[in-house]
Amino acid sequence: VLYEEFNQEIDFEVNLDGIADVDMPESGDESPFNEEINAFLNETYQVHGTITDIYAEQDFGLAFSSYSMYNEILKASYGEASGTSYIVENYGFLQFFINTVIVVVFAITCQITITPLTAYPLSRLFPKRLSDILQLFFLGTTFIPFVVIMIPQFRMFREMGMYNNYAGLLVPHLLPFGFYVVLYKAFFDRVPGDLIDAARIDGAGEFLIFTRIMIPLSRPIFVVVAIYTFLSNIVDFFWAWIIVRDVKLWTMNVALYNISRTGQGSASVDFLMGATVFTI
Repeated sequence: VLYEEFNQEIDFEVNLDGIADVDMPESGDESPFNEEINAFLNETYQVHGTITDIYAEQDFGLAFSSYSMYNEILKASYGEASGTSYIVENYGFLQFFINTVIVVVFAITCQITITPLTAYPLSRLFPKRLSDILQLFFLGTTFIPFVVIMIPQFRMFREMGMYNNYAGLLVPHLLPFGFYVVLYKAFFDRVPGDLIDAARIDGAGEFLIFTRIMIPLSRPIFVVVAIYTFLSNIVDFFWAWIIVRDVKLWTMNVALYNISRTGQGSASVDFLMGATVFTI
């Protein structure tokens, strides 16, 4: 009823039962349907001209332009005009992708460099009793849930000036992950001791043994650690969400969460699904 009243107010006639099946004419063909449309346009809107063709067309390329529009909407919601970030206004969702790449690459670099440096002394330099105690310590850190240390770690980082900046996102990765330390140590323990003794007899120091013998032999462990570090950090959300508030520092997961929330960053479902696919 409201729809009929609205059409009457704007002087528009509509048949709610729909239009009967009409054969769409080819180009140049005359049809009573075309004549009716011509008459309606000329009488109602004083449109001068003649309809020559009526056709339907699909352009799949328009689907890609809609995604570029979503990026423009993102710039308008979180750009400089909204009082947040001029960087997001220039780069859009690409800025969140760049932040994610920075965090992931830094985490992988730290874990494949600091972790073997930690594991090698445990395997070859420290006494066995001390090595076992330290190994148990590193292994025990993996049993501590993040929620237990979340608030103390957040307060510590904030007091040290590493809140809402890249330092808060990157510095935690400087700590060698306990499981990787145990993994490296187990591999170093399996390297024959005769090989290490022969290198020492030839005059090689510990650093040369580590870089020229241990590192080349442990390439498979490097690959495993790099893959696991990538997978764990590409999906990381909670720490990145609580340590930064600046829009230009968001990672992709944080951006998706904030965009999906009601308020300034609310977005349509199709945009969220497209951004999720891109994130994956």
